[in-house]
Amino acid sequence: MSFEDFVRAFVACYFIFVALHYTARLSGLRARRGFPHAPVGPWRSANGLNQIVFRLFRAAILGLMTLRVFVPATDVFLGALPVLETDAVRAVGFVAMCAGLAVADHAHSYLADEWRSGTAARAADVLVTDGPYARSRNPIFTGVLIGQAGLFLAAPSLFTLACLAIGAAVILRQVGVEERTLAGRFGGRYAAYRARVPRWGAVGMAARGVTERR
Repeated sequence: MSFEDFVRAFVACYFIFVALHYTARLSGLRARRGFPHAPVGPWRSANGLNQIVFRLFRAAILGLMTLRVFVPATDVFLGALPVLETDAVRAVGFVAMCAGLAVADHAHSYLADEWRSGTAARAADVLVTDGPYARSRNPIFTGVLIGQAGLFLAAPSLFTLACLAIGAAVILRQVGVEERTLAGRFGGRYAAYRARVPRWGAVGMAARGVTERR
């Protein structure tokens, strides 16, 4: 098996695992707590629309990344970018996808029962500000963005580039929605937390430093 074939299979298995993992976790949380932790909510709301778009793209990614394992010609349909199809680029994408999953899953697990998806779910009882949340206000979204960038490098195409761009736009919009909700719910506590902890952790601090130097 070539490294290209390995990464192709890895990408498909990655999204199959993510789908099964989160579906099982959501099912377990609902069975234990008695309410859904990730309802879509009203589709006309910003939260509902963001969740629908994100889920549709995740479903498309899962289906197409699995299909390309069995039908390599799918890459033509996806708008493959041959200039990026090197083992070095694929390796960077592979590492980024693994790192993104690790970051997101660690932060997700750290929240335990307090985790909610979006703003439509029953409000969490506490504001978690320690652990990974002492370094980033949005470590789960940070991990998702890293993984999405990794997908583009592991399977470079116009499709995965569009997924990266749209996914980043939806996440940025959703972050704004959720932070406004938290500010309204926790008031001064969240304002102090927001002033102390960067939105994107070390990545955000580095970007802010570059901007300030300019």
